[in-house]
Amino acid sequence: MNAAVCDCFATKNTDFHRAHLALRATDAHACKKQSMTVFYFSPCGSTRSYAETAAQVLREAGHAVACMDLTEGGSKTARCGGALCFLCCPVYEAGAPALFLERLATLELRFESAALLVTYGGVAAGHALDDLARFARAQGMRLAGAARVPERHCFLTRSFAFTEEKKRRTRAFVCAAMENAAAGKNVKIGRGARHALAARFVGRYRARFFPPPGTDPAKCVRCGACEAACPSGALKAGGTDAARCIRCVGCVSVCPTGARVFRAHILARAGLRAAALVPGKPRMYV
Repeated sequence: MNAAVCDCFATKNTDFHRAHLALRATDAHACKKQSMTVFYFSPCGSTRSYAETAAQVLREAGHAVACMDLTEGGSKTARCGGALCFLCCPVYEAGAPALFLERLATLELRFESAALLVTYGGVAAGHALDDLARFARAQGMRLAGAARVPERHCFLTRSFAFTEEKKRRTRAFVCAAMENAAAGKNVKIGRGARHALAARFVGRYRARFFPPPGTDPAKCVRCGACEAACPSGALKAGGTDAARCIRCVGCVSVCPTGARVFRAHILARAGLRAAALVPGKPRMYV
């Protein structure tokens, strides 16, 4: 498949046709069972839905697939490899989460190709795909494909709807990535916007505009769900370590009583709501 950019993720007949051809090619190679792995980082769960769908498509194609959640810590498997891996994560401060890259770096990865997928809060995908591509190339992997998908910002909602349309788009992307990996192709991706000023602003004024989540003592039942869900270990019995907190609000999303509360500065929330009115479009590089 020639390198191309699809703005609509299989919403056109031509893209469905390409996905169908990819599925036929995959079926033809189903007898050649290969090892593939999906790695993901998803504190709030939206990226997890894409990763699990990718793993399902790979299994349906007859491959041996592992799905590794690196959200709450590094994998116990120090060495893994195969024909293709998927790297899936949300965009944090205009880039790929540092924790995800650090945990990937602790593994001994031996994959021939990698496919990249990032979700972002409708503002901008930044340079997250660049970060993942740089990591994959450093491990000697070819790029079989890349995708960036807008989602509702986790600061504005606690629930995500993984619709049939999103599933269809994801399946089309995974099929195209499998085809490219089988052909040994190396896909070029568009250079992401750096948004250096925005990233520097968020980093400098994070504590003021995006304070860490707090706890309402009257609602807290001390179940420990928030502490278990925290990917950075910022939550301890004494409270929240603001320096370690990455503002993923995963603790808020899992709290059964609504005791964990995140209150971004009113100006920050207004900016996010305004950006959500003009959401970005999903893009696929295959």
